Amino acid sequence: MKALTTRVGTYVTGDAVADAVLRYALALARMHALDLVEIPFRSAGGAVSRVQFRLGWLVDMDVVSQGGPAESELIDGAVVTELRARELSLHPNGNASLRTGEIPAVIGPLDEY
Repeated sequence: MKALTTRVGTYVTGDAVADAVLRYALALARMHALDLVEIPFRSAGGAVSRVQFRLGWLVDMDVVSQGGPAESELIDGAVVTELRARELSLHPNGNASLRTGEIPAVIGPLDEY
């Protein structure tokens, strides 16, 4: 389990969820972008709840690993998959080709070559 601490509070969640949050937050920060995410967390009483908070550019977040019984590990594959997809959507993957009109904007006028 890991505790994510933001300006609005501390939220204990599973390792995979916390790692996905951090990777996405870093990707957003690199793009100078922000996003709102919703993740599950375990309250002090042990109940599972959800929280929404901002991630990205100029948003402080700390992470602390916490011990605990393996059965209390909070696992949410759908959240991890969603955060990973959002992270990957921020990175160009080279699969989209340029249209003819976009070439001069990227490399300059073609008559210069």
